[in-house]
Amino acid sequence: MSILQNFFVTTVTTSPVSVEVLMMAGGGGTTSAYGIIGGADDIGGSFYGGGGGGAGGLYIYSATLNPGSSSTVTIGGGGSGNANGSVTSFTGASNAIGGGYGRASGTTTVLVGQSGGSGAGGHATSGGAGTVGQGNAGGGGSSTFSTFGCGGGGGKGGAGASGGTNGGGAGGSGYDLATFRGGTSLTVAFGGGGAGSASIGNNGNGTTTSSPAANTGGGARNSQAFPSTASGGSGRVIVRYTGTTTKATGGTITTANVSGTNYVIHDFTAGGTFTVN
Repeated sequence: MSILQNFFVTTVTTSPVSVEVLMMAGGGGTTSAYGIIGGADDIGGSFYGGGGGGAGGLYIYSATLNPGSSSTVTIGGGGSGNANGSVTSFTGASNAIGGGYGRASGTTTVLVGQSGGSGAGGHATSGGAGTVGQGNAGGGGSSTFSTFGCGGGGGKGGAGASGGTNGGGAGGSGYDLATFRGGTSLTVAFGGGGAGSASIGNNGNGTTTSSPAANTGGGARNSQAFPSTASGGSGRVIVRYTGTTTKATGGTITTANVSGTNYVIHDFTAGGTFTVN
């Protein structure tokens, strides 16, 4: 991948430009809860943990844009604690939906994981649903009173794993951004690991980070500690069109060869405007 410097001459476009737009929303958050196993007179207690956050929804939008047209880009933030991720938008496209948040309870209350772009892991029941074409469901949680294990959040590449006896489920797999923008492999839109009283599942990209990095759209991993919250990664928009000549402004502009085809890439990690020259 080579970065185009400011002194490169851009072309004034006289024909419509066909673009592909990768839309990724913010990942869902998660929170932990502490419960007393066996009743109030049980002085031992147990950390129940909570479900993993769902990945921000990810899909690819195609459009033909006329010269002089401008599209507003809004990047969704990651949800924190009991909050879904926020939507990502691009003028003319359907929103990418934020990931669901991982729920937790210090009792035997049944809590379905929140739905979203990808669903969050469940607490003592099923995980939340994902949005069709954008993500997958979260994993279910163990429903035995003394063996709580919460599910992992769903990812773009797969559903979250179910929680088991005292153990949390792993987050669902994500999406390799290099398949769209070229360059170094980077997994995004992965689910967060859920927690049980004994262990925590890994995130869907194999990491154990509680709050994924910005612009990854990853769901938050439950930390098992009480009280605690974690946040999902914020979203991203990447616009590409074929060729090596820059025909628009906005975002960080690079060129890349992806599977034998040359593209100009406009990468938005914050809100902005994509304008065809």
